Amino acid sequence: MGPEWVTAIDAWARELRALGRSPATVVTRRRWVTLLAGSPGMPEPAAVTREHLIDWMAGQTWAPNTRRSARASARGFFAWARERGIRGDDPTADIPGVRVPPPLPHPAPEARFRAAVAAATPRAELALMLAGFAGLRRAEIAQARREDLDDFGLWVRGKGGRARLVPVTPSLRQRVESSPPGWLFPARWGDGHMHVDAVGKMVRRVLGLGPHSLRHRFATRAYAATHDLRAVQTLLGHSSPASTAAYVAVADEALCAAVAAAA
Repeated sequence: MGPEWVTAIDAWARELRALGRSPATVVTRRRWVTLLAGSPGMPEPAAVTREHLIDWMAGQTWAPNTRRSARASARGFFAWARERGIRGDDPTADIPGVRVPPPLPHPAPEARFRAAVAAATPRAELALMLAGFAGLRRAEIAQARREDLDDFGLWVRGKGGRARLVPVTPSLRQRVESSPPGWLFPARWGDGHMHVDAVGKMVRRVLGLGPHSLRHRFATRAYAATHDLRAVQTLLGHSSPASTAAYVAVADEALCAAVAAAA
């Protein structure tokens, strides 16, 4: 990766931070464009063509969601490069969108979740509880602070900098209240919080599944108890109920009851 790429990526990431993009978003976008810049035969930013980008994407075996993330990152970078006069056009402008099949809910099995909580270290246990009992994303877990807890629940910094207030169970409240002031998951070095990827790895080590499966577990159980998709949507911080529906697994008993009611 040449110096032109390094300078441009640094400037773009700085502007993303200035615009209030979440740290996780900045890391993801930067990672994708850095991978693009380091791919064999990729010229400097001003000389990249649509064909370069198509060849880069065509040579990968990514899943649809991964491919969509890569395209979105490249589009964001080159749109910015055009606005800043680094190049005169946007080579991503007419690259078609990526079709992503509707996702299926994948809640963590309840027995596995409970066993993981029982076996976890205090640090991992708190991460499991925040994901499984409050539906937090791994980035939201990483950024949680002791001071975010109020009399009603936990203030969560979600995607796009949007904040939401999530009620917490008594056991989760006790765990947060007993934590030292500041980040619930401080970094090992420096004053920041634990990296998002480190949170995911910590949960996966004890659960055997990623933390998002616990977010699905939370959504599934919350909906089964309330049958209120709008409430679950608010708790998860989704902008659309369609997104929330993809997190909710329907129990076999509910399907059988529906069929029996129609008979």
